[in-house]
Order: sequence, then structure tokens, then C-alpha cells
Amino acid sequence: MDKKIQMVAIVVVIAVVAAAAVFFISSQKEDPRILLDGALEVYGNADNNWTVDNSDADFVQSIVDGKTVWNKNENPYADANHDGKVDSADVTQIKDLAKNNAKTVWIKDGVGTEMEVKCKPQRIYAFQVQNAELATIMGYGDKIVAGGPPIQYYEPYLFPGNPNDVQYFSGDYERFSELNLDLYLVFAPTQIATPTEKLPNVDVVYLGLYYPRIADMESSVFAQGILKAGYIFGDKERAEGYLNFLLDLRDEINSYVKDIPDADRPEVLVSQLSNTYYSSEDVKTVVAYTKNDAVSQAVALAGGKNVARDLPNYDSETSYAQRPELEWLDTVDIDYTTVHFQRYAWTGLDQNSPEGGYTATDSKGMYDWISTIAGRPLLDIDEDNIIMLPQENRNGSHGSILTAAYLFQAFYPDIAKKNHFDPDKYMKEFVTKWLGISNYDYAAHKDAMIAWGARPTND
Repeated sequence: MDKKIQMVAIVVVIAVVAAAAVFFISSQKEDPRILLDGALEVYGNADNNWTVDNSDADFVQSIVDGKTVWNKNENPYADANHDGKVDSADVTQIKDLAKNNAKTVWIKDGVGTEMEVKCKPQRIYAFQVQNAELATIMGYGDKIVAGGPPIQYYEPYLFPGNPNDVQYFSGDYERFSELNLDLYLVFAPTQIATPTEKLPNVDVVYLGLYYPRIADMESSVFAQGILKAGYIFGDKERAEGYLNFLLDLRDEINSYVKDIPDADRPEVLVSQLSNTYYSSEDVKTVVAYTKNDAVSQAVALAGGKNVARDLPNYDSETSYAQRPELEWLDTVDIDYTTVHFQRYAWTGLDQNSPEGGYTATDSKGMYDWISTIAGRPLLDIDEDNIIMLPQENRNGSHGSILTAAYLFQAFYPDIAKKNHFDPDKYMKEFVTKWLGISNYDYAAHKDAMIAWGARPTND
């Protein structure tokens, strides 16, 4: 055979082998997770999936070119600039959103209100810690110029290099007007109306973090809110990555507990410390959080059963808790109790509550309370099974999924150990990678993240 022909044949063979290798490798890659079950409520999401990307621009271009007929009811978000028509300006807006270059973005907020929001805000008011955390996750902690109590206690961790003289207050609209805010992040739907009325030149946004809905998070306003934050803060990839982190952890926990028979699941009283029998024998009631509460959802994900399930309105979408009399405790069997507490309160530092969470290093106060609660005469719960939950375990930006990781370890220590499941691995990632807290000595904080009598510690 001619040498030239031989060389060509060899090159062809190499090319074929290389192409096959590329195909094999690419075929082994998992498809990216679908982050939402429905359409992302961001105008520009023309094809109704969970992200704004080039496929949306191509779809809208086909409408502009007359190749596709726009059906406003089926593809409402194709009108990216929300001006009532689809044209080349929408293609430009979509491309800017996909590249994190948009100046504004039209969204539906957490209650479905259509609104235009300025992107990459420079002056932010964050109400409640979950909003401050999310702004920090998105790289905008140093743009927070004011916040509602108790965010001041998190400042040294969330935005220590913030150049602003951050103010902490709520309700003083004369003071608000002097801040020249771009963005006001509210905590709950009930907090939208007043700042919207009083601050007409400020984007008042409720993202939906109040409702995590762990079991079906892909259908929740919580997941929508995280993804929308990606477009507001100009880093949709980071928002998608963060949500993916939470969903991966949720699915891992579920994989360990999904086949556990109902009869083998622990009975859990989901409660709190403040103003209950736990905090004082003079109080003749306990708080029993119901299905709608974030910690109750974490208990369910972790393989527990809520002992409050037979109380009235347990399934209510608008109620979070019941307050039964102490006699009710005699009617239920309790294996574990979670005890949520807020050291950083609206009114200031609650000295009655112990230190705890990622801002704390001393776990002693939590274990002292465990001993105290175990000693209440009308309770029959082992110290090992009393779980103290610092406040961000209920109100944080992770939707209580990290809480569920710790609860799973508490409820099923043998299964966790067998699968080398360590919740601190995920909490460390949350604190250092997602919150981006620099020079954070995780080992010094680890034992104070959460407490129960049988929790593995550094000792």
C-alpha cells in the first residue's frame, strides 16, 4: 500500500477512535438536574424551563423572524422586557440575562406580583437573616447598608469587610428615605405592602424564602426565589449551583430513609425554648410546630414523625404551630424533641437563650439547657434525644435542609455511620463555600452548630 494512503488511513482511524471516545465520555455525563418542576417566573424564560439561556433567545428569534407564532398564554415569559410584544429587544434582553449583563429584570415575586427589579443593586436593606445570607451567597454582603434586627449579630461573619456603616432598624420610613436604597428584601408576604407604599422608588422584593417546602422544593416559591436572586444579583450560575447543593443533600438524606418502615420511625415533638414549659415550669403549655413549619419539614425528611399530627389544623397552610396544655403530653409517645431558640431576638440579645449556630464557639449553654429540659417532671425524654436548634436552623437561607442532615444523624446514627454521612461536611461547605466566610475556623465552631446529648463531638 502506498505510504501516503497508509498515513491517511491511520489518521482516519485515529479520528474515529477519538470521536468514539468523546461520544463515550459525553454519554457517561449525567444530564443536569432539573431545578424546577414548573417554569421559572423570570421574563425571558421563553421556553418555560428553569433557566434563561441561549435556547430562549433562539425561540424568541424564531418568533421575531415569523417562523413561530407567539402564544402569550403558553409562553408568557417570551416578552422579556414586559412591554406587551415580542421583538428584537426581547432577544437582546434574554441574551443579557443569560450572560448576567441585564440592567433590569422582570419577575413575579413570591406572591405572584409582576415587577421590574434593578439588577446588581448597590444599596440593600435585608430583613431577617435569611435575606442577609442570600445576599452574601450572591456576593452582595458588602452592599447591605441596613437591615432589620437581629442581622447585626451576623455582621462579623456575613460581611466583615462591608465599607458601609450598616444601620439596624425597621419601620422608620424617614430613615429609610435617607438611605437611597436600590433593593429592600422582605422576609414574609405580610411585610410587602407598607414598604412598597412608603418607598415608591425602591424595589421591594419578597423572594419566597419563607416557604421552603423541602419535600417538593422544585415546586416551591423558595426554589423560585433562589433562582430569581441569580438574575437580580447578576450571577445566575451561582444561584443555580447553590440550589443544586441543597437539592443534592435533600436527595441523599431521602435515599437513606425512604425505605424505613413507618413503625420504625421516631416520634418527634417539634418545639421551642421561649415561653414554654421547657424554659420554665411556671408555663403550663408547650409549643408543637405543625406540618407547615420548616423544622417539621426537616424532621419528615430526616425520617421522623411529628407527634403533633393529630392536633387540630396540623395540615393548615397558614398555621405553623399549636400550643397544647401540658396534659397533652400524656397522650403522645415522644422519642425526640427539637428545641428551637433565638438568642438574637428582635428586642436584642436574649440572655436566657444559649449561644449556638455558626456564629458560636461555646456549646455549654445548649447542653445545660438539655439537662434542664430533661429534668422537667412532666417530660419523659432522654437527654440524648433532646436536640437544641439555634435559630438559623429554622429561619436560614438553606430552608432547613442542613437541619435535616443533623436530625438524620441524630435519629439514625448507625445508618449515618455506615454510609459515612457527616452533616458537618455539608455545613462546612455552606459556611465556607456558599456564605464565603473567610478565615473561618470550622473546628472551633463545629460543636456549637447544634447540640443533642448523643451528638458526636470534637472530643
